[in-house]
Amino acid sequence: MNDTPLPLWAPESFWKKTAIWVTAGSFIILIVLTLDSLSQTNAGGKRVPAYSVINKKIE
Repeated sequence: MNDTPLPLWAPESFWKKTAIWVTAGSFIILIVLTLDSLSQTNAGGKRVPAYSVINKKIE
């Protein structure tokens, strides 16, 4: 038998834990970016005109 220790990245448990942490981190980043996007696209904000501007009838 080979008694050399496995490298840190070789065991299956390492990859399971890594996958959980990466998924959880990505989910948190997605939530933060979603909330930021929603706040920046509100009508009347810095990037989107107010409804009073948007709803004017153009003839």
